[in-house]
Amino acid sequence: MQNAGSPYNLRFTDLPDFVVFNKRSGFRTHRVNENQLGLVEVLSSKIKQELFVVHRLDKETSGLILFAKNKTAAATLAQQFESRDVKKTYFFLTDQTLKKSDETITVKSHIDKVDKKFANVLGKEDNSETKFTFVKKISDSIYLWKAEPITGKPHQIRLHAEKIGIPVLGDHEHGGGPWFRLALHASEISFSFDGKTQNFKTPLPYCFENRVELLGEFVANEYSDLNAFMPLEKGQTYRLYHRTNQEVEIRADLYGSIIWVYWYKKDAPTEADLSSLSGFCKKHELDYVVRHMINRGTGVGGKEQKDLYYEAAPEKWTAKEHSLIAELRRDQGFSPGLFLDQRDNRQFIKDHSKGKTALNLFSYTSLFSVAAGVGGAKQITTVDASRTFLDWSKDNFKHNNLDPEKHEFFAQDSLLFLEGSIKRNRKWDIIICDPPSFGRTKTTTWKLDKDFPKLAKLMWSCLNGKGLILFTCNYEKWSLNDIQKQFEKALPKGQFKFQELPTPDLDFEFPDAYDNLLKGLIVKKN
Repeated sequence: MQNAGSPYNLRFTDLPDFVVFNKRSGFRTHRVNENQLGLVEVLSSKIKQELFVVHRLDKETSGLILFAKNKTAAATLAQQFESRDVKKTYFFLTDQTLKKSDETITVKSHIDKVDKKFANVLGKEDNSETKFTFVKKISDSIYLWKAEPITGKPHQIRLHAEKIGIPVLGDHEHGGGPWFRLALHASEISFSFDGKTQNFKTPLPYCFENRVELLGEFVANEYSDLNAFMPLEKGQTYRLYHRTNQEVEIRADLYGSIIWVYWYKKDAPTEADLSSLSGFCKKHELDYVVRHMINRGTGVGGKEQKDLYYEAAPEKWTAKEHSLIAELRRDQGFSPGLFLDQRDNRQFIKDHSKGKTALNLFSYTSLFSVAAGVGGAKQITTVDASRTFLDWSKDNFKHNNLDPEKHEFFAQDSLLFLEGSIKRNRKWDIIICDPPSFGRTKTTTWKLDKDFPKLAKLMWSCLNGKGLILFTCNYEKWSLNDIQKQFEKALPKGQFKFQELPTPDLDFEFPDAYDNLLKGLIVKKN
């Protein structure tokens, strides 16, 4: 099942009392604290249905996870998990072999926490049991196994696999060899509910059946994973892989017809890497650009062509973000012209702009301004120090059937613009501000940590009553709590309130004030 009306709808099974999702690797089950949400909180927000946790999967484990839709169902299902009436089947990869692998192996142990980590504890009565069955050889050095846990202790499959000498690939904690993810997948779940047997299966991930070594193979895996989670529409923008992993020093986005790869490795991509990526792209009617991210901070503006790899990617192209259209450019800096992690924030602006005035500071290519215009804003003011970006912004207006001549564009330092606006008594209903951590023009130098108090006060003075500021930044030294404290110090007490940013789509990392680079909030004037 999918929700209707969005290119970012989720695939899931929806029944009257529970839902079943195919979780991607890297998503925790539930919230860690106020600023680190989990899958249940994000999904509840996205499908507008309160969900309840009845069992858990480790953050790096992929596969089927079950959530109840009401407290009665949650209690019933949780009891079944507790009484071992739920049958679960997992598959995993290992790079180790056993002398005999043609029969089922049953493993038992006592699992408990030792020095804050789960471990097999010797000398204690067994409290866990798992059945293992060899399935097949995937490659010369990788093997697929099935695991059927009889009990449900934390890290059970991983610990039992380690105990018999076939640790799960990617399981650094329990002896597994290096890999780009934990190679453990919850493939099947069966239980009884209201007198009916319920059985759910999900296919194995791409990487459980195909080699994943070259760049194109890795992109193919992430594309397949995401498409299993939400159907990918042609022409739309998606985040393919941005999770932090020291063994995968790349990030990849899909911008319409172009796979855009940030390559952080010291050595350039090999011919085999590029050839494999080319093969994937041709299969899916796409092109690619790979940007080798070395000596960052030099060559901005397309001066580092030797570090840009592409085959047939055009110099300019367009892609959609929901209904918004963005012009992308191949060789105009480190980004093609659109930061995907702002997608849901732009939709918020679009949905709250009708009949209002909007000011977009540090505007870059101005898709926030476009969102306001498409949302029906009566007047939009766009400010950026770069005339190049403002000209690009006007092109984005035209792509979305907005007349740039009916709106304002200022090539100016944002602080200077705000100071001049106060002198002219200009105010706006919405102010959008996504400043860089550091910036320099011919006459000024900008540092977010130093200049923020002044910026906050100036924005406040330019905000109409009942207006709002949508503020985001990528400043690594600040958490979400730090941003709140900065605003609280700068703005008059009791005259504003905070609102959380919209929950991002699930091709993104979770809202996480500690791990995610982009962070921010909405400040509303009372």
